[in-house]
Amino acid sequence: MASLVRYCLTQSAHHGLPDDPAIATGSCFPDLIGARRLPGLTLRVTTALPRFRLRDAYEAVGLASPLSPAGDAELRALGGTRLAELVSATLCTGPGFAGNHADVVRGRRVAAHLAQAVGLRPRDLALPLGITETAAARLSSRSVEKADLGAVRVRVALEGAVATRGRVALTVRGSPLAHYDAFA
Repeated sequence: MASLVRYCLTQSAHHGLPDDPAIATGSCFPDLIGARRLPGLTLRVTTALPRFRLRDAYEAVGLASPLSPAGDAELRALGGTRLAELVSATLCTGPGFAGNHADVVRGRRVAAHLAQAVGLRPRDLALPLGITETAAARLSSRSVEKADLGAVRVRVALEGAVATRGRVALTVRGSPLAHYDAFA
């Protein structure tokens, strides 16, 4: 049990996959650090593994801990399309914000709220969210969970950290598993 988290986080390298373990779709790392929110998911890692420390997860994926949530300038620099993509990844809405299911509407509200908070215009989000400018403006005034906003900011910081680190060397128990470029 003590090595389970590291084992899970290093599976892409173990199997020779080019995915970065910090942001791979199947990685649990975003869940562990609060960069992904799934409805109803409650992690009880520390209950099952009382000696687990988050720094061990950071180490397993080759990142220094802890990441600070991205600030307004970082979010603004993303632009509407990339912000929408990262909201989708954080809240697991699926690509394109298609339909009007509760998870899609939640994602649109979060994206619109963040966009307004950082100075992006409703028209910057309309196309990526699949809605009109008027709808984007209206959504920015709707309530959202602070935890959702925070998770997106952590996700942006995570993506930035992965993008800027270049080559990653992963090790398990001191022996190198793989070397690869992030986003290869």
